[in-house]
Amino acid sequence: MPNLEIAAFTPSSALLALKSGARRIELCAHKDKDGLTPDVKDFSSVYSALHAQNEKRFDGKVNEKKEEEEDGEINIMIRPVDNSSLGVGPDDNFRVGDELINLNFTSLLTSGGAPTSVQGVVQLQKLVQQAAGRIDIIVGGGVRSRNLEELVQETGAGWFHSSAVVGDGENVNGEEVEKMRDILGGTRVG
Repeated sequence: MPNLEIAAFTPSSALLALKSGARRIELCAHKDKDGLTPDVKDFSSVYSALHAQNEKRFDGKVNEKKEEEEDGEINIMIRPVDNSSLGVGPDDNFRVGDELINLNFTSLLTSGGAPTSVQGVVQLQKLVQQAAGRIDIIVGGGVRSRNLEELVQETGAGWFHSSAVVGDGENVNGEEVEKMRDILGGTRVG
C-alpha cells in the first residue's frame, strides 16, 4: 500500500495532517520559499512521525560517511559538491539517484525533473524501476487528490508527498489529506 507524506508548515498543520491520515509528516517552514528547515522550537510542539525538511539551499557539502569511534563519538565526513554535479534535467535524476544511494540516503523527493509530478510521470516511473527498492522515490510536486490515483498507477511509487494546501495560505486542509488517504487505502490515526 502506498504511503502519504504531508509537508506541514506549522505545528498545528502537522498535527491535523496526522489526525487526518498522513503516514509521515515533513515539518517545514516558509511555504513561499518551497519549504526550508523549520525552527527548532517548532519540533517541541509536534512529537511523532516527523521528517524534517533539509533545505535545498545548501552550503555545497553533503554528508558522505558517518563513522562511530571507539569512544562513542560520531564523526561525519563531508565532501564538497557543486550544483552542476547534481544535475537539473530529467535524465540527471538517474545519476543523482545512484549518487544518493551510494551516500546511504533512504529517500529522494522528486517530480521527475519536471515542474509537476504529473508532467514528470514517465521519468518518475523510470526512477522507481531503477531504484528497485534501494531508495524510496517520493513523488512530489503538485500532488493532490485530483491526480493521486493516476500518479499511483503510472509511477508505481510507494510514497507520495503533498502539502495538502487548498487555495492560498500554508495550512493543511484535513479533508484533502483524508481524500488522499482514502485513495491510497490508508486508515486514520486516532
